[in-house]
Amino acid sequence: MDNLELVYSGDVSPESLSYEDLVALLKAYGKILSFASRQIHGPRAAQLHLSHVRKGSISIGGIVEVLAGVQPVIHALPLASFGVESVGELIKAFLDVLKHLRGTPASKVENVGDGNVTLYNENGKAVVVNGNVYFGCQFFGSDTIQPLRKPFEAGATSMKLKENNRIVANYHSKEIQNIAPIKSEKTELSHEYEAWLTVASAVFEGTAKWRFRSGKSRITAEIIDSSFLKAVADGGISFRTGTEIRARLRTIQTRKRGKISEQHFILKVLERLD
Repeated sequence: MDNLELVYSGDVSPESLSYEDLVALLKAYGKILSFASRQIHGPRAAQLHLSHVRKGSISIGGIVEVLAGVQPVIHALPLASFGVESVGELIKAFLDVLKHLRGTPASKVENVGDGNVTLYNENGKAVVVNGNVYFGCQFFGSDTIQPLRKPFEAGATSMKLKENNRIVANYHSKEIQNIAPIKSEKTELSHEYEAWLTVASAVFEGTAKWRFRSGKSRITAEIIDSSFLKAVADGGISFRTGTEIRARLRTIQTRKRGKISEQHFILKVLERLD
């Protein structure tokens, strides 16, 4: 069980906010915790509870309770790099990327390997982050960011995120103004990375589309590695349910009418592991 607390310091208290603004802040914090916990523990592996709102300052507590017997899925994905191993650290990673980009899409994105990318903001400054963290930032809209700013309008001077009594993030008022939803005209994002996959089943016999397991997740991917497909067709390589591979993947996310869909392609089968 992880205890996470959002704390605003300064001349501010829950009474400083209107009822509407306080409710919006609670909802935004709950949405952020829920989204981050799903990335760490899987869609049905964690339960979220708001535990308290303390007086004196604005202090909102949340509890992420992992269901018994569930192992974190993050270690099976590229997101595990860059030391992101907890819900609190992942929230900080999201907010830091949003602060770096200041509400505008990255002017340039470069793949640097191991699932990581270099993001250049509109001023040409660069930061290296995990590609999945960058994708996840698309979740943060005005309904999650704007409520976080309201306490600063009421007198707050800083916002801290604590996880199990440890401060994992600390932002002052000027930094908060730079944290903004990414306003993008893009409808498609592409990301390449390496992953270990286990064949689950063929989607349709005679096609190059297969279902794979990646840790606790399942994806459907089209194999476009022609040399590998030829070797399988010629009988030189056995490829069936249960086969484990290391492969280079491309994931394409498409955003249309507020909905996000994904396509996965295996660019190259690098090795069989069984």
